[in-house]
Amino acid sequence: MDGALDHWRVDEIRLRIELDHSSVLVESELHLESTVVEPDPLVLDGRDLHTLDVRVDGREHSGVVIDDRTLTVALQAGRHVVSTRV
Repeated sequence: MDGALDHWRVDEIRLRIELDHSSVLVESELHLESTVVEPDPLVLDGRDLHTLDVRVDGREHSGVVIDDRTLTVALQAGRHVVSTRV
């Protein structure tokens, strides 16, 4: 996972947080650019989160793996916007 951090540069992060009496909804938007020609997947910590939606460049993405600890997104080199709702 540490190697993947070297493969991606985060240029911008946008967060939208909705607080309710019984829940919290967080929408994030990560603007990324690869720093290598063949980047490792992007791996985000997702412990204790219920992922509702993941999009890459505004579209559903088949290269997403969600387990009980992480959210892993396989991306090609270049610029991307990864959006999540948890």
